Amino acid sequence: DKQAELIARSPLESVILATDNDEAGANLRKQAISKLRNYVQLKVVSIPEPNKDINDVRDTGVIRKIIAEAEIVGFS
Repeated sequence: DKQAELIARSPLESVILATDNDEAGANLRKQAISKLRNYVQLKVVSIPEPNKDINDVRDTGVIRKIIAEAEIVGFS
């Protein structure tokens, strides 16, 4: 909750959210969207299977594509 408050009070306009492909990552994603969607534009990244997280995606071109195709949630 402290991190969400800091982001909400900051001059940030956009946050890229790339959580792990597991239950904990899904829970974090839901919480972050719930707490931040009214304060900043969230770009929610979908990490392709079988990758566990963004660090598993080694190709920078693929990472750029993933971010470019992120779902926008909240302010736009």
